Amino acid sequence: MGVTADLGSVPPRRRRQLAIMLLPVAAALLVAGGLLGWAAGSVAGHLVGELVLLLALVLLGIGYGLLSSAGRDERERQLDDAIRQATGPCGSDCGTGDAAGSSCAVTDCAGTDCTATDCAVKALPRG
Repeated sequence: MGVTADLGSVPPRRRRQLAIMLLPVAAALLVAGGLLGWAAGSVAGHLVGELVLLLALVLLGIGYGLLSSAGRDERERQLDDAIRQATGPCGSDCGTGDAAGSSCAVTDCAGTDCTATDCAVKALPRG
């Protein structure tokens, strides 16, 4: 869980930028490792080629993880925006919605009635 929390502190745009810089390097290493492993005349050359291929695959996996994480966070942000829009002023202006439900007793929120639904929206897990 620590890695996810640490990655969540990096904005999605920065993660995408890092992945975009990382993926071409990984692709070049993949080609170089494949050529070296295939064309090497010795066992040591094949081993080095395979190690470069392994490094390239690890970098490709990291790049893919960064891209998918950024996309997931962006979709979550869009969902949060949609929830805020759907709930109107009650979803953003009424209390904090703690576990005891003390803010659910709020009956006036900018001239509208806040219901238990508003508290349920606030209680949705974030991450």
